[in-house]
Amino acid sequence: MIGREDAERSDVCEGSVKKSANGNMYDVSAREVRELFADYLDGAALPLVLVLSRAPLAAAARQALESSARALGYGEDSCAFAVLEADGAALDANALFLLVEGLDPLCLVAADEDAARLLEAAYRQEVPTGAASRVFGRSAVAFRSFEAMLGTSDEKQRAWALLKKLSKRGE
Repeated sequence: MIGREDAERSDVCEGSVKKSANGNMYDVSAREVRELFADYLDGAALPLVLVLSRAPLAAAARQALESSARALGYGEDSCAFAVLEADGAALDANALFLLVEGLDPLCLVAADEDAARLLEAAYRQEVPTGAASRVFGRSAVAFRSFEAMLGTSDEKQRAWALLKKLSKRGE
């Protein structure tokens, strides 16, 4: 039961559901998830696009994904980047599920095979590489290796064609 003093605080509302100063309960969850998974996350605080990869992506790959998100209407700084392993500790399927659901992005990008397989385990559904899919209602694409596709112009075009299958902002 919430005491009177608690009810007067700005971070608690009826039913003990936390809310942030701006009234968005999802912002609280995202901040908590960012703190919990700080070693695994980088990029936008409230991402519209979450990119998953085994290890940190090279600057060129990150820039290409940020540019793609802008081209799809998600704006500047709309991507967060999550790695599956940091400081010798790896995320398991349950942790990945908590991370994704806490951040609640609109789109998911599995940048490599390992990320796609862990996403499959977390959501208990197929996440095919080289194809678009939906993961728990989110638009998603998965690559065998996004970074490797940046090596030639033909492969870059294939990568862009797959990224264009993500939902455009507002659709």
